[in-house]
Amino acid sequence: METAYDGRQVVGMDLHRRRSVLVRMTEDGRRLGTARIANSPAELRAQIARAGRSPQVVLEATQLGGAVGDPAGFQLPAISGHPH
Repeated sequence: METAYDGRQVVGMDLHRRRSVLVRMTEDGRRLGTARIANSPAELRAQIARAGRSPQVVLEATQLGGAVGDPAGFQLPAISGHPH
């Protein structure tokens, strides 16, 4: 599923050891696209780049959360999806 959208996007990231799922959304929560990727900085960069300029990146809080940091070297502000 892929939908065109010109506004600011949010990228939700569910990171796992070998593969991760990224969901691109509008700021009001409309799903624009979903990708399941093998974990590599190049794949992560490519998927986040699809979200346009200055996307908001939200990481699901997992056991890997502290080790992830900025895996693709984007220096983007990331928000933890965990409420605490």
